[in-house]
Order: sequence, then C-alpha cells, then structure tokens
Amino acid sequence: WHEEFKSTNSLNELEKLVRYCREKEIEALVIVSTPFHISRSFLTGLSVASRIYPNLKVYAKAAKPRYHNYWEKVVAHSQGTLIKARKDLVASEMDRIHNYILKGDLMPVKEALLFLEQRDTF
Repeated sequence: WHEEFKSTNSLNELEKLVRYCREKEIEALVIVSTPFHISRSFLTGLSVASRIYPNLKVYAKAAKPRYHNYWEKVVAHSQGTLIKARKDLVASEMDRIHNYILKGDLMPVKEALLFLEQRDTF
C-alpha cells in the first residue's frame, strides 16, 4: 500500500484516494471492506467522491469471510478503540454512520441514493 494513503480513519483515507483517482483520471473505484464495515465505507466513498470528484464511479464489495464463525471472532476496529465480536460491531457502525451524517462528514442516505441513481441513469 502506498505511504501517501496511510491515514487514521476511513474519511481521510478515502479523501486521499479520491484525489489520487482524480489526478490519475481513474474513472471507477471499488471499495473492498469487511462485511460489518462495508456500508460505512461505501457511504464514505460516495460522500467524498461527490465533493472532490463527482464523475468517479464508486462501487463496493464486501470481502468474503474466510473461516468458520467469522461473525463470532473478536477483533480490533476503529484504530483499536473498539474490541468486539464482528457481529457486535454492526450496531456501532450504524451509530457512526448516523453521527457522521449529523456532523456533515457523510451525505444523508437519501442523498447517496439520489447520487447513485443519477450516476447510473444512462
């Protein structure tokens, strides 16, 4: 991974990556993330692209769980501030989405859906 993309959170990482896509005239970006984090990752990518590079087509793909009891495994998330089973991180991701929308970091879900509809209308 390139040093220039290292950051402390999803928003900063995606801001740097979308700027890179704009500079290199990359037309599409696929965000791959864990299943419990994919909703926030995708909404963050759409939000950032809408501000920095609206022509960038952002897509999302949840990584496939690689082993049995994937959702039960305890993991560190959010720079190590949350240590929970993956299944228990889903609710905190939804809370973060809500809080980041209120803060203005993420576009509201209805706005994201409209952005996608406009992007995908031929």
